[in-house]
Amino acid sequence: MPRLALHRCFHHEDREAVCRCPNCARYFCRECVAPHDGRLLCSPCVLNLAAAASDTEAVRRVPRGIGQVFLAVLTLLMVWLIFFLAGWTLIQLRPTAPVAGLRATPLGVEARAV
Repeated sequence: MPRLALHRCFHHEDREAVCRCPNCARYFCRECVAPHDGRLLCSPCVLNLAAAASDTEAVRRVPRGIGQVFLAVLTLLMVWLIFFLAGWTLIQLRPTAPVAGLRATPLGVEARAV
């Protein structure tokens, strides 16, 4: 604390500094600081942080919507790919040799007398 007594407020030269802003590293009197997220910041730094936070939230909203659309399209493509590969695998596994007792016809398979 004795170190603070040697410093003066950045805005008010006639007042003693009560704290140093951790953001800009300047010394300020009690009237020039405000609490923000559990620490004391100077008023310009508080305003800058508030403006930056609101800008960040506004920017964050737009990509989130685009990201959700992209995720939905990607999910549909993945589901289609899974069903496509399952069908392709079943087609590859079907028997190619004729089964005894069955005869292939243009309209399908019919049983024949053995």
